[in-house]
Amino acid sequence: LIDRVFEDVFAGRWKPEWSALVTDRSQTLRDRLITFYSEYVTEAFSYEWVRIYMFAGLAGEDLNRRYIALLEEVLLEPLCRELRHTAGIDVDDATAIDDRELEGAWHIHAAVFYYIVRKHIYDAPVDPDLEKFIADSVDRALVGSLEQLRGRFA
Repeated sequence: LIDRVFEDVFAGRWKPEWSALVTDRSQTLRDRLITFYSEYVTEAFSYEWVRIYMFAGLAGEDLNRRYIALLEEVLLEPLCRELRHTAGIDVDDATAIDDRELEGAWHIHAAVFYYIVRKHIYDAPVDPDLEKFIADSVDRALVGSLEQLRGRFA
């Protein structure tokens, strides 16, 4: 039953074209992330989804850990490589992504996720212009992530 819930509620909402979008260098990374998060929020972060996700985490179920592993594989690690490329870091794509890089990618994801938590868990006011919020979040996160990477790999 838990495997079925994971597939239907979590893994099944991930669209393979999102992975391709994040790594499509014919667009700026900023534009790719704004497009991705605009689609992801409406497709994956529903009221029901975020409440099940939070409840599963509080109940100690491994659904959250499995979803985190999936996100790291299909979104966050590719995002780390794209951040390296955008920052002009000359490393091979096979070069291991370290914990700090992965945390930087989580930072970008967390801004959008916490918007949904505030909205659907806390019933707190959120910016009603979701598209603008996503663009602002991506802009803030990218500036810091790229600067930090350039400093680390300089």
